[in-house]
Amino acid sequence: MGNVTGFASGLPIEYGDDVVVIPLRMTSDDNIHDPRKSGAMYITDFLCPYFLPLFGKYDTYNKVYDIETNKITDYIEKFFGLPIETFLKSILQNVNSNEIERRPINNDKLFNELAYGIEHRSFYEKICDMDMPIIKELGIDNYILDKLGCSEQDDGSWKVPGLNDVIIRVNRLGSSLIVEDKIEEINYGYELIERLIELGADQTKFSKDIFTISKYEKSYDYTMLKIEESEKLPLEKRIFGLEFPEGNNRYITSYIDKTSLSGEYLHRFDSRNMPCRMLKTASRKEVIDFVKFYNVLQKMGICFTPSNVVSDDFSHRLIYDVMKIKKDIHEDKIDDILEDVIVDEDDDLYAIKKEMKEW
Repeated sequence: MGNVTGFASGLPIEYGDDVVVIPLRMTSDDNIHDPRKSGAMYITDFLCPYFLPLFGKYDTYNKVYDIETNKITDYIEKFFGLPIETFLKSILQNVNSNEIERRPINNDKLFNELAYGIEHRSFYEKICDMDMPIIKELGIDNYILDKLGCSEQDDGSWKVPGLNDVIIRVNRLGSSLIVEDKIEEINYGYELIERLIELGADQTKFSKDIFTISKYEKSYDYTMLKIEESEKLPLEKRIFGLEFPEGNNRYITSYIDKTSLSGEYLHRFDSRNMPCRMLKTASRKEVIDFVKFYNVLQKMGICFTPSNVVSDDFSHRLIYDVMKIKKDIHEDKIDDILEDVIVDEDDDLYAIKKEMKEW
């Protein structure tokens, strides 16, 4: 087996290419779709990611060299009791733990169940750098109020800097702005900011990044906050895991269904199986990048699969011609939509069509 294709891009991977390797494991779920009974499936119905991605260079015949070491590779080495080179060699070349020179010290069963997906590193990183949907209508919760520079009081209410007569209260059903004992119901963060400015709040005191944070970043920050809070609880309370998310918050695991960042078998967004160890090992960016990549694949319907072997007589002309066919089909689809639906001229579909014409 020489060259392979990226499991998500379908583009050939050749000797010396920078690659990302995502360890995969068969999904242990009684409710997975039977492909014999349906022409569609979810992206993790058969294989789901285990651990966070690893980076290196492709060496043909399913070998990766110049492996980039970091806290994630250190975690995997301790998890299995194996050097990262041995770990990758075994899953990339389908070597059973009984066949390698040094068997794993820990988690031998999982070690023998792992597969992998290989993709161009540049493809992975460009996906991670894409503009994700920005939360323009963030609901109001403690996370948002803290970002806005408000301070929580002993009774659970929040004070706004510079506005002594204004109190904000938040509950699961919504939020209230209390101005001189008069209650105003406010649902969204931008409405709150507009109202506070009307009342004389200093606009420069508000955190500007509140308008640029993605739902994945918000979810990560909220998850880490709750993990930190839970670790302060007595063990008998901590054993049942994190409490149900408050307000419109979601734990980070709700965006990566069936995925196991820490290597455990099961994760539920409100259980004690939250991947705390990996979340506390990897950086914020490493986790959020993977969550973004996962969700782009989910929206595109691209499954996590082993990479396919590239035919020896493949040509870059063939690849380019196929890409043009895809572009033409997509362009026709947009034309059909614009003919059938009334769309404002500033709609993104027109911008996409213009870019396609210029390609």
